[in-house]
Amino acid sequence: MVDNGIILYTIVEAISRLNINKNRTKMTASKVKIKKVCEWCGQEFIAWKVSTRFCSKQCNSHAYKDAIRKRVLLQTERETMEKTEKISASKTGNQDYMSIAEAASLLGVTRMTVYNLIYSNVLRASL
Repeated sequence: MVDNGIILYTIVEAISRLNINKNRTKMTASKVKIKKVCEWCGQEFIAWKVSTRFCSKQCNSHAYKDAIRKRVLLQTERETMEKTEKISASKTGNQDYMSIAEAASLLGVTRMTVYNLIYSNVLRASL
């Protein structure tokens, strides 16, 4: 036989736990409406948190993917610059001057392009 006092105690305890959980979920929601401008599309929207930056999940996804693209692009540019510096250091050595063909291979362009860069004063040349 089960004591009615124990059953009543467990029911009261379960109800109080439910009330505590309800209060926890209500605490995260704000009742203050904050007018903000979406960082991706520029549209004005109502936010419920100060930390909200985008008007929708779609704008958030676009911004996230754009940030990833930019990060990969910067990393690729850094790696390319490092490789170029290593190649240029190994090819040029301690030379003060290089030929048109050497400059073209170092820059990855044709000799004619190097001549055009010299003519337009982008590269400096001496006789």
